[in-house]
Amino acid sequence: MNTTGFEGSASLSPDGITIYYVHSDIKKKDQDIYVATRPLGGKWGKSTPIKEVNTNYDEESPFIHPDGKTLYFSSKGHSSMGGYDIFKSVRGPNDSWSVPENIG
Repeated sequence: MNTTGFEGSASLSPDGITIYYVHSDIKKKDQDIYVATRPLGGKWGKSTPIKEVNTNYDEESPFIHPDGKTLYFSSKGHSSMGGYDIFKSVRGPNDSWSVPENIG
């Protein structure tokens, strides 16, 4: 976070420890969803892209469900019907994410 690129569309987890947001680098025009965590009262750790969710196309509008493990987002990639479709992915063991499902 706080880079020379674009960061926006943030969604904070219910426990306040994890943030999901959209990042777009100046050199790379597409938008991807990143995640960062912090211990309570601590500083934010390094942000990482969510590889199972991101595509070569734009991802946008992440929203983490109150269950803390279901991520909803918009994407022009995956099994998109054209333009932005809404998808969901569920975080499983070892912080891996399920294959995004187009929810129509």
